[in-house]
Amino acid sequence: LWVSFYDLDEFIAQEVWVKELFHFIEQNWWDEFRRQENLCLSKLLEKNENKVISLGWWAITFENNQNILLKQADKLIYIECALDLICKRISKDEANWNKRNSLTWKWLLEELEEIYQKRKNCYESFYDIKAKNDGDLEECIDFILKKIHFWRICVPIVDFQKENLLSQIDEINNSQEIKIVELRIDFCDNIEELKTMIPLIKKQVL
Repeated sequence: LWVSFYDLDEFIAQEVWVKELFHFIEQNWWDEFRRQENLCLSKLLEKNENKVISLGWWAITFENNQNILLKQADKLIYIECALDLICKRISKDEANWNKRNSLTWKWLLEELEEIYQKRKNCYESFYDIKAKNDGDLEECIDFILKKIHFWRICVPIVDFQKENLLSQIDEINNSQEIKIVELRIDFCDNIEELKTMIPLIKKQVL
């Protein structure tokens, strides 16, 4: 997307001068972490640049964070993942097993299930775009990018494979939101063939 990327947890760690949030939460506990999380989220949203912010599966559940996201975030993307897959991923991440601050003082997988069930309704009610992450990362990314592009008034085209291009043109022509198409010809290997496709685009072309 050619925009800045921020991981909220990493940004918080930088702001409170720790290498890992595990130690900060251990010393200051959850209330202070939540306060810092809200402050840091506000700082990131106020940055005057195009950006993507990764919230993790915590921040969205608090009303103070929801309020600033509703006011300042452009699109909220809910990446849905099945609980059993989340558990498998965390179980494999042995290096971080002992660096996860407990919320319930239960065993990790039991805690995950309890938290997941408590938060799922919030996730399901607070998003603009919903994408499934069932293990196929490329498919998930492609789905999100497609949805993001077709929310825009001006969309770029960087994929000039003929079948993909025809599909994009068809969706662009049928979209009421899209008014302008930017052809990124620096990504195109066959300009002559592209010239034959441009008349098919029923929108203003840059």
